[in-house]
Amino acid sequence: MRQSEENRRRALAQLVFAVLATSLSLVRVVMLPLGWGDRFVHRTLGVMDTVCLALAITLTLIRLFFEVIPGRFEKRVPPIIAEVVVMVAFIIIILSALGDSVAKNVSSLVATSAVLTAVLGLALQSTLSNLFAGLALQMDRAFSSGDWIQVGQREGRIMEVRWRSTALRTKDGDMVLLPNSKMLSEDVHNFSRPLERRRVWLKVSFHYRHPPNDVKAIIAECIRGIPGVMTNPAPDCFPREFGESSITYAVRLWIEKYERTAEIEGEALTRIWYAAKRANLEIPFPTRTLLMQTDDGSKREADTKAERARRIDVLSR
Repeated sequence: MRQSEENRRRALAQLVFAVLATSLSLVRVVMLPLGWGDRFVHRTLGVMDTVCLALAITLTLIRLFFEVIPGRFEKRVPPIIAEVVVMVAFIIIILSALGDSVAKNVSSLVATSAVLTAVLGLALQSTLSNLFAGLALQMDRAFSSGDWIQVGQREGRIMEVRWRSTALRTKDGDMVLLPNSKMLSEDVHNFSRPLERRRVWLKVSFHYRHPPNDVKAIIAECIRGIPGVMTNPAPDCFPREFGESSITYAVRLWIEKYERTAEIEGEALTRIWYAAKRANLEIPFPTRTLLMQTDDGSKREADTKAERARRIDVLSR
């Protein structure tokens, strides 16, 4: 959806620049024979005409090489690369249209003004870092729009990679913006690569009196047929740990869509509970053995009297 909006916006800009270039050319053609306007007006119209025409041609070429041709081969060029090309082309066209003298003045000003360069460098440090990080991420092609990823504690589907940040949509429908530099500095877990399917692990415990082979067969059978659970590889179950009051079993199943993980886990646990009830499998509660010592006041009082009598007898001797 976002990509189609960008394509429509770029096509509209291309049409607008083409119309402006044509209109300015017609105005110049009409003004020259009639002698309207002075040299400055004609030069200004010429510069504007050149800029609009160059931008229209540039947008046409960008649409051809970044949208039409890749679309023929079912490829997709990252939008951020096209935007960088548009920005660079726009700067070059403006400087070229203004003339060599203006371009030299601008370049000499930037080159000779150390203070201005330092200020711009410090002000744009974070922005440039995120920009080049976004370009590096797109060139690396480790993920793309539509992938489910986890960066630190943040998890969601990639909506788009922008100039400064990557937009994620969480499972709850919220949008999270992560700086592109953070995407390079932290570990990124991509749940959609290399394949969209992924394995889910569940844990469930049953009493020691139930034979493991019986438990494995019952659990594996009850979780088959859950919508979204793959049959190849088939779900399986095996003992994982001998606990204090039960045996812990690991239940593994492959799912097709990561976004349905919570829903499928809930359905699997529900079926396991009903299957355990039907087969009389006990899911025990944790048990503890407590030894209680009662405080017998009468016995303590008798011991105190006996000790006092013994001490009196010793002193009387």
